Amino acid sequence: PDADILRKYLSKNYPNGDYHSAYEAGFCGFSPHRELIIQGINNIVINPADVPSTDKERKQKEDKRDSRKIARSLYNNELAAIYVPDMEIEGLRSLVRYRKTLVKEINRYKNRTKSLLYYYGIRICKW
Repeated sequence: PDADILRKYLSKNYPNGDYHSAYEAGFCGFSPHRELIIQGINNIVINPADVPSTDKERKQKEDKRDSRKIARSLYNNELAAIYVPDMEIEGLRSLVRYRKTLVKEINRYKNRTKSLLYYYGIRICKW
């Protein structure tokens, strides 16, 4: 969701409110957190495993149910925020992850090439 649209909705329907939100860390990273903070919404990013849930809730995953569970836990002050790195640190982390991916890919290509050469009887000398 767009943080600006959310803030406008909240301001219109709940003027002068103290807004709090939480979302589970995942594929979207920390940019939604930063956008919500800029819009004046107190937000925390949480570890999905830390959300209190019943056995039934764990078996029946559903966005609507999950959001209610997070809202209830936020209201009851049962959630702990995870560390949100600043943009520079997040960028460095991404760079390191990308480098690891490239190194794995390079090794895969080297191994494929060696296997293909070996298949055709071509031996590569080791320097």
